[in-house]
Amino acid sequence: MAANFVIEFAVLKTLKKDETRISFGEDAKVFVDALRGILGAGSAPIEEMIVEQLFSKLCMEYEEKRNYTFSDYIRELKKRIEKRR
Repeated sequence: MAANFVIEFAVLKTLKKDETRISFGEDAKVFVDALRGILGAGSAPIEEMIVEQLFSKLCMEYEEKRNYTFSDYIRELKKRIEKRR
């Protein structure tokens, strides 16, 4: 239950209202560092769920990539969105 709340909060904060634009790409590292500071190693599955939800909300296919970080996925999303425009 708490994990779902964190994921939804992060997704909503990431997406600007009424836009399909990622608004905190530069802050992704700060966000993940804070999450890891709170949850330690337990943050990894939550990071993955957030990324999956972001891809889903933007109607994009999610593909797990080896050695990709949360920030890498955010950058990839930004690139894909730019290609759409």
